[in-house]
Amino acid sequence: MLNIHIGIMIFILHFLFLASECYSDNNRNAIDLKQAIKYLISNSPTLASLKLEVANSELAKKNAFAAFLPSLDLNATHGLQNRYTNNSLNPPSGKNNNTWTSSISLDLSETFYDNGVSVTNYKISELKRQKVELNYRKELERLTFEFCNEFLNYSYLKKILAIQNEQLVLIKKQNAIISKIYYQGLKSKKDFLRSKTDVSRLEIEITLTTNGIEKSKMEIFRLLSWTYSEDQQTNQINFIPIDEKDSTKLQPLQPPPIENYFEHKVGMLQQNITELETSQIDKKNWPEFSLTSGVSYSSNNYIGGSKSWSHSFADNDSTSWNLLFKIKYNILDWGVRAHDKEIANNKKIIEKKQFENEMLVLKTNMNKLLLDLHDKWINYKTNQELLDLEKDTYELIYNEYHNGKVSYLDLITALKSLTEAKTKFFSAFFDLRRGFLSYYFNKGTLYETISNETTPK
Repeated sequence: MLNIHIGIMIFILHFLFLASECYSDNNRNAIDLKQAIKYLISNSPTLASLKLEVANSELAKKNAFAAFLPSLDLNATHGLQNRYTNNSLNPPSGKNNNTWTSSISLDLSETFYDNGVSVTNYKISELKRQKVELNYRKELERLTFEFCNEFLNYSYLKKILAIQNEQLVLIKKQNAIISKIYYQGLKSKKDFLRSKTDVSRLEIEITLTTNGIEKSKMEIFRLLSWTYSEDQQTNQINFIPIDEKDSTKLQPLQPPPIENYFEHKVGMLQQNITELETSQIDKKNWPEFSLTSGVSYSSNNYIGGSKSWSHSFADNDSTSWNLLFKIKYNILDWGVRAHDKEIANNKKIIEKKQFENEMLVLKTNMNKLLLDLHDKWINYKTNQELLDLEKDTYELIYNEYHNGKVSYLDLITALKSLTEAKTKFFSAFFDLRRGFLSYYFNKGTLYETISNETTPK
């Protein structure tokens, strides 16, 4: 009879384990990592703000390009105006006193050359636009990395909870058997109390793991800009954990070229911007040349005159044009321009030194990350092999138990060892996943990797 109960218990354990493994496949209404990342990127307030900055940088570039195009200005003034002499207290009077004033002008101007200022400003605006776009991509990668780490934590806790629930069924069955034997006087009180303690301890661990899952879910909600409240139906949304069956292949990962890093790209752009701004300051130490031209049409005092409006307008109009070559050179400014140039050069040197130091740190960190990733891979493979061995051991002991060759205690010990091996395997698996996340994040291709595949490989 006891063997029948044990067989039923083992069947239940296998069923629960398989059910937990198939949970993500059957729960089609839940959200997986790829769907969550897509929603995150589409609804992130930070990315929305950076998109506006990208749009503003594009508009600033268009404004800089407008300096190369002709400018057309219309100026018109209409109203009442009068003038009194200082030695007359009374305003002049008479039939011809006209207080109306009016003027209109239309000016077309073009700057052909301005000492390279407009060209340099346009180049700076383009570099700043590229820098803002890189900042957007960098923030996108950061958000993806932060969310994936939390999603991994959620997935890990879900797996651990499934293992703990499986173990709880085992320990409760074991406790029931020990209690029955204890009350029959065939088991010591020490064994009875130890069994009850094991049940209580595991129940506490399950509670802590369940709370950890809820906390992780709250953090996922926050990252998705969802409000978490126990009264809201949205809290019933579940997330499909990352499954250990997802292939995790060790590729011959090498440090990516330094030019691929966002920090390198942004740093190079900033140095180019500083170089152009320094050249603008340097130009002020030399004569400034400009070549401009313009055409202007104007008319004055065409309202309130003795003639009709059309005649007054035509009598007082005029047209002019100009083609001007200007030279401007400062002879004495007490060293202001020289000081500005020295400040700009010092700033350029400081940025270059900081950039070189950042690149050195970046290369070192990536080499360390690759070594750490290799260690995590070895740990994962080792725990995978140990899990396979524990599975084989359990299957062997299970068969021998039914053949009456081993005791029930040996079977329970084998199951506990198998459970422990599963826990270590999942810990190594998700630790390796975090290593891959860090690699692709530093490489700047994490979002692309997640978009193409549910999990990075």
